[in-house]
Amino acid sequence: MIQLTSWPLEGLPHPTAIISLIDKLKHVLMSTSSKQTVVMCSDGVVRSGTFLVIHSQLERLKTEGVVDVFQAIKSARIHRPGVIPNTDHYVFCYEVLADFVERMEAYHNFKTLM
Repeated sequence: MIQLTSWPLEGLPHPTAIISLIDKLKHVLMSTSSKQTVVMCSDGVVRSGTFLVIHSQLERLKTEGVVDVFQAIKSARIHRPGVIPNTDHYVFCYEVLADFVERMEAYHNFKTLM
């Protein structure tokens, strides 16, 4: 089981906490035969929905090189209307994605120097 205990009931965690959580999830999935994942939070929608939107867009960024947070949220809201309940969560999705891109650029620049 993987948990993110630093996500407050009110507010948002630091973007790196989400990226670290996704990295941990990736490592767990690689080391087990089960590929099923259950994502949950206390209200069943806000934090888990935010995580899933971010995760889906990170995967899309890795495979397609583009993101569409608006459409990801729109699609998620078909099944769970409370996903990304306010602009703070919406902006947070972009902050996490931007943090990820910055880290990848720094990594790429480091590899180029070697």
